[in-house]
Amino acid sequence: MQSALGLFALLAFGVPPQDSGAWHRDAIVVDTHADTTQAIAYAGADLAMPQSELQLDLARAAAGGLDAQFFSIFVFPPRFKPERYFAEATHQLDALEALAKANPGRLRIARTAAEVRANARDGVMSAEDVDACVRDGL
Repeated sequence: MQSALGLFALLAFGVPPQDSGAWHRDAIVVDTHADTTQAIAYAGADLAMPQSELQLDLARAAAGGLDAQFFSIFVFPPRFKPERYFAEATHQLDALEALAKANPGRLRIARTAAEVRANARDGVMSAEDVDACVRDGL
């Protein structure tokens, strides 16, 4: 993996990396998709606890250096009638807000790129608002 990063750095920037681990630690690491929200909202998954059945929990995110996560908001059409779509999407957003409020030292909602950067400086993972962060230039 380090050789691949080194080749990328050489091609992209014209300089070889000195320490790819330092690059990872210094970068704001963003995962742009996690299908975890539904497990939180409908199955009561608590990401503050280890989640062997899920691909994400706060401890593994921190161990991997993940600074920001875009959580998917998805309403399964066969499960809900169209008039419930907005309410169900809001229910999922509320579940993420509750997770962040219960774990303020580990997860914060970020609505701007500046909030993502500040959270990363504080060592706190951001749950991102896609529209706001893209508009703000993350």
